[in-house]
Amino acid sequence: MAKISVAPVGHILRSLRSQRIAFWMLLAELVDNSLDAGATTIHLDYRGNRLTISDNGRGTSRPQALATLGEHRSHSSTILGRYGIGAKDALLALGTEQSTCRVETVNAGNWRGFEWRWIDIAKSWEAEEPTVRPSTDGELGTKITVWPLDRDPNSKQRESVIRELGYIYSPAIKKGCQITIRWKGARGTPEPIPRWEWPALDGELVDTTIDVAGKVARVRCGVIHRDVKERRYGLHYVHGPRVILGGTAKGCGAYSPTRVCGVVELDGSWALAKNKDAIVAHADELYAAVEEAIRPVLIRAEQQGMAMHSRAFEDAVSGMLNAALLNANAKAKRDRGDKRGTRQPNGRGGRHKRARKEQDGNTFPARGYAGSVRVHHERLGEDAGIGEVKWPNIVMNMDSPFVATVYASQNVEATYALAAGLLSSFHSLEEPDGQMRLRNVIRTNNTMADYSAAMDAILKGSPSAATDAAE
Repeated sequence: MAKISVAPVGHILRSLRSQRIAFWMLLAELVDNSLDAGATTIHLDYRGNRLTISDNGRGTSRPQALATLGEHRSHSSTILGRYGIGAKDALLALGTEQSTCRVETVNAGNWRGFEWRWIDIAKSWEAEEPTVRPSTDGELGTKITVWPLDRDPNSKQRESVIRELGYIYSPAIKKGCQITIRWKGARGTPEPIPRWEWPALDGELVDTTIDVAGKVARVRCGVIHRDVKERRYGLHYVHGPRVILGGTAKGCGAYSPTRVCGVVELDGSWALAKNKDAIVAHADELYAAVEEAIRPVLIRAEQQGMAMHSRAFEDAVSGMLNAALLNANAKAKRDRGDKRGTRQPNGRGGRHKRARKEQDGNTFPARGYAGSVRVHHERLGEDAGIGEVKWPNIVMNMDSPFVATVYASQNVEATYALAAGLLSSFHSLEEPDGQMRLRNVIRTNNTMADYSAAMDAILKGSPSAATDAAE
């Protein structure tokens, strides 16, 4: 029976390059190739309309593998490469199917050069053999160049490249690998990519080894110090020279990862997904084992996070109260003048600019304490109402169901209203004529306690209880 061709056609190239992958991820695919070849120095050079990546690795005897979809060449140092797809995706996405790619590599005493255009290969899926000659002194490693480029990163994207490559390859850089980059238009020495550093930790660090289905992982994890704001929190899964799953909650179970920083180092037996951003087999078992190992850290981190969250919430309420006290600056005025003229008429016909009278009583006595009032939450008992004032502290009672509900929802406005009511009651005194007068903060009576109990009863929905509490 006659055979027919089922070779892929050129449209597959367009399909491959249509993947919108971040610029730093494309560069990472090429860096992975260099690391798999045992390179300890890797240089990215973005010049004119071309990109070159060069290294001091072992090179390859088959440079055409970079143009052969699905072909993968392993070295004794290979850890990351597996499917023979990532570098092709990167070269296609950095350029186009019309772009030219060139590989120069030194391996086993020979220099080999191979050049191709994707569009030409797609016509017959054939190419000229590589050029081969004996290598000379000083020639080593591999250099890959692609031009013209279809991706031109702006300054913000360049910052992202430096930041992300420094994070992803922090394990390799820590072990002495040097990765440098020089951007288009830049002069002088290439810029070294700095590695990501662990944030300062608080308390004891978990450092243990776990075994999952015969595969081994080392787990190190701690609580981020309360004074540190870390954007790369969570767990960082490392495979060989790079992070393959970063800043994730996988392995934290139902706990929040926001105050946790940990590294899970996988041995070489773990299989990775095509883009080296996921674990292929036994991933769920791994995450469960990690959670069990770091649970003491997760509990401490959650407690710290709750305390910090509570402090921020109480700071917001306290800030609103102190701002209000700053405005309580004078006796209220009334009966603004409505006649023309001044106190000594001068014929100019202006209105009185000051009121004729001021209200009786003193200015608000707490004004001098603006900035020192502090709201916080405690358990005061079920009979303590919504709270009490221990000047200059306003203590909200967590044993009041309403206060507890408002606190749980972190409702700043509602807590401010309750605290303001307590503060107002604390500074009020009923006089024989039935009027309320502002009193000095050093005096005490039952007004505030009565108010607190009455408000608590009202919020519980019992008007009769509110009346009884007030009486």
